[in-house]
Amino acid sequence: IHRYHMMIGWVKIMNVSRFIKDDITRSLIHNRYRIILCFLIVFGLMAAFYMHTEVISSVRNNEVQPSVCDYTLYMTRGVCRVTKENIEKLDIPYVWMSLCIMCGLMVLDYLYSDMRGIGRNVLVYSKKKSLWWISKCITSVIAITIVYVIVWIMSFVFMCVSKGNIEGVHTDMFITMYSIHTSILPSDMLEYSQAAVCLYIVLYPWFISVCIGLFQTALSLYTGPVISFVIILIFDTLSVFSNNILLCGNWTMAERCSILAEDGLNIYVMLAMAAVLAIVSVIVGWRGFEKKDIL
Repeated sequence: IHRYHMMIGWVKIMNVSRFIKDDITRSLIHNRYRIILCFLIVFGLMAAFYMHTEVISSVRNNEVQPSVCDYTLYMTRGVCRVTKENIEKLDIPYVWMSLCIMCGLMVLDYLYSDMRGIGRNVLVYSKKKSLWWISKCITSVIAITIVYVIVWIMSFVFMCVSKGNIEGVHTDMFITMYSIHTSILPSDMLEYSQAAVCLYIVLYPWFISVCIGLFQTALSLYTGPVISFVIILIFDTLSVFSNNILLCGNWTMAERCSILAEDGLNIYVMLAMAAVLAIVSVIVGWRGFEKKDIL
């Protein structure tokens, strides 16, 4: 009897695993052209950064070579803190905005599309609404992760082209490039170790983006995919012109973070807020989906 129950449990686990695996496959097929678009966008942005760094004397004289973390930081840098003096002179952070748009596009409408396609049939026959919703959350996490994997891969490729190092963060290079338009501290003034800073640059924006992606996924159940995407972009745009910690766009900007910038927002508070947002989004989305009639 004990062995029978173990076999039943194993079959259920396999069924759940197959359910989620098939959902992930459908999401990858749905987003295949967007993945290619993300590759092209990231390649273009990093190529521009590579050419920009080549005119810096310290780089040209081989004193400093951009690292993987430098290229990644370029994507997540954002814009400096807003003050009364610079609010009318702020540069629009098109690189950071591009990253936000790519993440938003990757989670834009797969749930909505699958709910009206094959996914609806799967849901009707399986009668597993909770599993269906959790699976959609997992596909959203994977979609956001794909964007960052592209960023990490391209960072490594351009690091090899520029003959840099895998580790290390050269904030002085960004200060030289952006002058008064940056809040990033010089390397010798950073309170954290290089390893901690690299860990932040690589993993922290990914985690925050995943949490925001889950929020967008849950929001799309109530507003539709396009409106939820626009709402996230509005939050991101408002974040450019405000230091308010309640605006989720500020959470991903390195220029607004205490680990890299003077008077930056507390990284641990933003991490906690993002985690709470993700948990609440999953729960609220699940409750909303349980009540939703998809037939």
